[in-house]
Amino acid sequence: QSQTRIKTRGRPRKTKSSVKIPIDDNKLERLVNTISNLTDKIDDLSNTTVDLKDSMEIMKINLNAMQTTNADLVSQLAAKTSQCKDLNDECIHLRKHLTSLKSQNSNESDKTLVIGSSIIRDFDENKLNNTEVKCISGGKIKDVHEHLSKLNKPGPKPYKRIILQVASNDASQKDAKPEPIVNEYKLMVTGAKTICDEVHVSSIIPRTDKKSAQDVLAAVNAELDSLCDADEKLNFINNDKTFRLQDGSINDGYLDNRGLHLTYAGSNKLAQNMQLDRKFEDITRPRPNLRKQTQPNSDGWQTVNHNRNKNHPNNGTNSLPNNRSNITPNRSGNATACFKCGESSHLASACWHPQSVRCYICNQLGHKQTRCPSLNDNFSNKY
Repeated sequence: QSQTRIKTRGRPRKTKSSVKIPIDDNKLERLVNTISNLTDKIDDLSNTTVDLKDSMEIMKINLNAMQTTNADLVSQLAAKTSQCKDLNDECIHLRKHLTSLKSQNSNESDKTLVIGSSIIRDFDENKLNNTEVKCISGGKIKDVHEHLSKLNKPGPKPYKRIILQVASNDASQKDAKPEPIVNEYKLMVTGAKTICDEVHVSSIIPRTDKKSAQDVLAAVNAELDSLCDADEKLNFINNDKTFRLQDGSINDGYLDNRGLHLTYAGSNKLAQNMQLDRKFEDITRPRPNLRKQTQPNSDGWQTVNHNRNKNHPNNGTNSLPNNRSNITPNRSGNATACFKCGESSHLASACWHPQSVRCYICNQLGHKQTRCPSLNDNFSNKY
């Protein structure tokens, strides 16, 4: 049997969920404040969004302006590029014109000047191509500097290169010191640069006549070598490589009997070191033929007759045994000589011998043993 549910009238009974929960006023107030703060933040965010939109609009305007400016700059750059191309073409044209002018003046621009003391006295510029030789007898650095200063004139440089062969006389002065000589040399080099494209410093030739001078010039050569290494416009010519032997001693075969000036072989070797444009192997001056004299002249010279083999070749490059080619007299037959010592390099008034010297070979007065005729006769018979 099914049971029937009894329906009741009236309100339903209250359940636990329908019971009212008391609300805390403080919590409600905090909630209201939180909502208010959120509302303010939303308003701020809205304002920030508006500001960002305005900033973006400004950035767009600036970007458009930059694009316009960039387009103008590109146009200006294109115009400048065209101008640079025109200038480059004009520069090329001017260079070609300048090259043409230089080729017209090639004889002047390619010229070489060799200037120095009497070390280069035997150089014959007629035997050299496009080379000028300026020998200042007894010249010092100041003399060469003075001559170079006179050549410094407006216009193109008169020489392509200058070769300096000087300072031996400076080193032979009393109480000579390397440092003042080098300082004076630097000033001379500075002046030389103004009249040429290349400056070649030829080292001082070693000498055997005066040890103190040789010591000074050796120190000066070392300083000049360092000076040229530090300056790319200077070139150092080291003559010690050929004027000294392998053991470091001086090759006196290239020096005359005084140990100061050069023999013909020495002059030719120096020209070779300088890399001069030579027409002939021998670039030295020919010695004049002097007439035979039997009596001493009033100027202190006398004639010395050397009986030499006339068929012997007159070549200054031939060396005698023991490197004594520099002590033989002029092989033309007769030569004037000082009547005190027999040397042909000076007058009797300039001879440092107070009286006539005596030869230890023939025991005669008026010549050294190196100038003894009997020695020369023996040599001629030997060869």
